[in-house]
Amino acid sequence: MALIAVGGIVVTQPLKRIEFSLYILPVLLQARRAHGNLHAEVTFRDDIHFSLTAWNSPAAMKRYAQSLPHRLAMARAPRLADFSQFHHWHADNAPDWTEAIDRWKQATGYGARKAA
Repeated sequence: MALIAVGGIVVTQPLKRIEFSLYILPVLLQARRAHGNLHAEVTFRDDIHFSLTAWNSPAAMKRYAQSLPHRLAMARAPRLADFSQFHHWHADNAPDWTEAIDRWKQATGYGARKAA
């Protein structure tokens, strides 16, 4: 059983989007190379930057999250983001983007918040 992590971050200010975009590729490559990573990809949908990863253990995900460059990106997120949140669950394998984004929106309430 894999540990699935979906992160969503909304960055609306143009200069902050540029700064945030500098972290995307290094963090994605870090995830793909991390010990215990089973799956890693990113997408941009509905004005939200999403990451989707699958891990063989919580410890592997924690090691990745606490190491550079991911740790640096997360330290910058509160300053750059209008909204940033992760959602985790266990599954046999990584979901497709539709399921991942639906689960993230349901868990974070982001879609309901945006509509209100």
